[in-house]
Amino acid sequence: MTDMLFARACRSSSVFTPMPALLNVALYAVLLVGAGCGAPGPQGELPPVEDLARVQQAAVDCTEWTDTGYVSGTPFEITLVTVDGKPVEVNTANAYSVMQDAAAAAGVNIAIVSGFRTNAEQEYLYNCYVNCNCNNCNLAAKPGYSNHQSGHALDLNTSTGSVLSWLNAHGAEYGFEATVASEDWHWEWWGGGPGGGPCNGTPTPCTVTTTGKSGECMATAKCAALGNHESTPGYCPGPADIQCCTAIDAPPPDAAVEDTAAPPDTGPPEDAGTVKDAGSPKDAGTVKDAAADADAGSKGSAGFYNKSSDSSGGCRLAGGAGPSPASHGAFPALFAALAAALATRRLRATLRRG
Repeated sequence: MTDMLFARACRSSSVFTPMPALLNVALYAVLLVGAGCGAPGPQGELPPVEDLARVQQAAVDCTEWTDTGYVSGTPFEITLVTVDGKPVEVNTANAYSVMQDAAAAAGVNIAIVSGFRTNAEQEYLYNCYVNCNCNNCNLAAKPGYSNHQSGHALDLNTSTGSVLSWLNAHGAEYGFEATVASEDWHWEWWGGGPGGGPCNGTPTPCTVTTTGKSGECMATAKCAALGNHESTPGYCPGPADIQCCTAIDAPPPDAAVEDTAAPPDTGPPEDAGTVKDAGSPKDAGTVKDAAADADAGSKGSAGFYNKSSDSSGGCRLAGGAGPSPASHGAFPALFAALAAALATRRLRATLRRG
């Protein structure tokens, strides 16, 4: 409060209403003695105008929408939901809701007084502070530089003594910290806590442009606990400890372990030449030759005949098997030749005797 009064005194005497000159001089002297009219020190923010003790809890609305958030003047896209009637970054909302339920179970009713602020809203509050013509001239950060624009900062109803006591004792268990010593109502969440929450929020994604690797924004200690991950600063909103956590590339597999160019040997492929050759079926020439069977004269003692007749009327060769039906046509010619030979011999014998 003293810093705010110093700043007002240095900005303009129009802040004060007309009063006796002596009183004006005395008041200015008191304000300027210890501080002087230099630049104001680090800027915090005073509580909102609302009566913190009368803020009521409300249902969580997990309908998501996006807006432009800011951290240290740098814009980024932020996903928001509604908690206690106030816009809150979705993951912060989940963590807060879990903490709120735990406090309620202990009989303490925590509620949000102020959550995410748009750039236009922060500009209005800052102008009120600079011009001292609205919002009770409350101290406000420059647009783009308020932690409320990150969506991770919440002003809570700590004017209720039980709320502040419970937060001091248990807030850290749910990832919430009072980050501004002079503002006991200002609490921020940048990760941690038991997890859960009604809105199933996803971590803030990030991409390390120098490597092209994508990951999630989280505290460096949490990233290290994952194993085989590394944190890279400069790609996430929030404090310096919140960094882009990406997986470390695994070394390529040793080619000697498994040569993908040499598939397992399934044995020599079946030789098409060993398939049964259609050109080598049973050789018709190896079939019993009917002409060989028919030629009974080539087997046994030719010229000796058995006078007994077989059923077909032919003669059997002596000591041999009977002729096959195929050989019957050869006998008449044989008999004719023999008859002709005998006739010739008889004729010659007759001629010799005569």
